[in-house]
Amino acid sequence: MDQCAEIRFDGWTLLRRSGELLRDGTRIRLQSQPLLVLEELLERPGEIVTREQLIARLWPKGVVDFDTALNSAVRRLRTALGDHAETPRYIETIPRRGYRFIGCLDAPIVVPQAASAAADAPPRTSAEAAPPRVRWWPSAAAVLVVVAAAAAVWTSQVEGLRVESAGPQAPASAQANERYRRAQFLFHRRAPGDIELARQYYRAAIEADPGFARAWAGLAGTYWLDTVEGRTPPAEGLPLIRDAAQKALELDPGLAVAHLRLANYFSQVGDRRGHSEHLRQALELDPDDPLVLSTLASEELHEGRLDEAVALQRRAVEADPLSGVTRYNLASMLYFSGRLDEAEAELRQVRELNPLPEYVNEVLGRVLVLRGRFDEAVELAEPWPDGQSRNMILAMAWHGLGRGVDSEAALRALSESPREMDRLRIAEAHAFRGEADEAFRWLLGPDDGGPGGLQAISPSALGWMIPLSPFLRPLHSDPRWVAVHEAGGRERSSRAVAINR
Repeated sequence: MDQCAEIRFDGWTLLRRSGELLRDGTRIRLQSQPLLVLEELLERPGEIVTREQLIARLWPKGVVDFDTALNSAVRRLRTALGDHAETPRYIETIPRRGYRFIGCLDAPIVVPQAASAAADAPPRTSAEAAPPRVRWWPSAAAVLVVVAAAAAVWTSQVEGLRVESAGPQAPASAQANERYRRAQFLFHRRAPGDIELARQYYRAAIEADPGFARAWAGLAGTYWLDTVEGRTPPAEGLPLIRDAAQKALELDPGLAVAHLRLANYFSQVGDRRGHSEHLRQALELDPDDPLVLSTLASEELHEGRLDEAVALQRRAVEADPLSGVTRYNLASMLYFSGRLDEAEAELRQVRELNPLPEYVNEVLGRVLVLRGRFDEAVELAEPWPDGQSRNMILAMAWHGLGRGVDSEAALRALSESPREMDRLRIAEAHAFRGEADEAFRWLLGPDDGGPGGLQAISPSALGWMIPLSPFLRPLHSDPRWVAVHEAGGRERSSRAVAINR
């Protein structure tokens, strides 16, 4: 089969060189490990392929126990195919041994390599055709608020195709599953407009199958993000989160992600008992799920227990090593912990998994500034579209390079018509430049009511972030920091914060 440019089975076409699956006009790009698993299984149709054989192909050095990562790769492959472990059409699990391809393999098509290369090449993206000039996501969550979420859940999961379903979780129709998978991809990609489009696909999946519990839970996730990121007022968004999550649990009481969304809801309405109960149930139902682990890590982070947060988020990455957002959340936690070498390494991994992850770049710029690599920070930020992330990084990097005029211009642009996230950015930039008075003016607000301070910053978005900011640590020894800490504490206690992305 090494000479086969295409492999066809049960209506699917695998384009081996581009790593894409085609069916009914739909094109799905497989990541490298699920692709290798599929190729290995297709090379031995009807035969058991042992876990050891798969691990040897995916990780030939064989120096680490990759069992969990293999489980994740198989899970992603099943999701892409719309397959289910309990009622498989293509991939059968042989307990404690391995897997077997049980689909109908069509005759292979052999295409000369030179002729097939162009046909199998992935379509050029807009990013390849021209430099990206998209509007950067302005929300706090896209910059620093850590899941998912996912991790979410920026759960996670950039692959966005996580559907390990069982029983009532499984969709009743292929159409519902296809719409759900599209929603998941968009939900975890998080380009501008993706959340609204994901919501439309979740609703379309529910229209095709009203009993599809995971689609209801996904819908709750879109309402959650819109609410915590400020696009939907809490009074409007919170009931939508609650209703969609409760509907998911009516359909499948054992769905961990639905319990997590209800935990999100109860955290925002101040019901600590409800929050704890649903978080406990999610943990009992699926303690190794990356979303569950990321949620627990987020809880630890917001309580200031950084080492515990990092340890839990590392477990989430181990459970799903190819998830860009799970790695991003780990990188953000390492950044807050001051472990800058490790944070940069994770951010580079995210950029490798997703070549244009806008949500990563500001954090990487912050890390470069903190490490004193100002030339690299300028090189990173200058090509960005005009915006507050760019202004902040350049204000600090140019200051570090002694370019005072340029630094002032960037800081002045940053300070014009600031949104709530920008207030923190401005304070951080002033603190980095050694201007404590200006930093406190933006944190606490002047007596004359000037730019506003903590009272102008949403507790769910930023209240927990202020005491953790590495740029504000030089201010901790200033007597005025007590007022910042107390004000932030009042804001944080006004509503329990457990931002799971």
